[in-house]
Amino acid sequence: MTRLQEHIQQAEKQSVNVDRFLSIVKKYTNLTELTPEILHEFVDRIIVHAPDKSSGRRLQEIEIIYNHIGTFDHSKVTLWKGKAV
Repeated sequence: MTRLQEHIQQAEKQSVNVDRFLSIVKKYTNLTELTPEILHEFVDRIIVHAPDKSSGRRLQEIEIIYNHIGTFDHSKVTLWKGKAV
């Protein structure tokens, strides 16, 4: 019973966080310029991992951790020769 209550509380907290993130998204639906202030509202931190050259190509993973929702798999970008692939 305790685990179930904890799980429900976690789900409710996550729902509130998603709502907060969506309110920020709605605020900038007609964005014409990305400013540092706007970026700070969306992004908590960016983690740039060490490059991996074992395949003969330089691959580098970048994680974007968003405010209120954390990270998700689509936020990872692999760079090859300075270009996203």
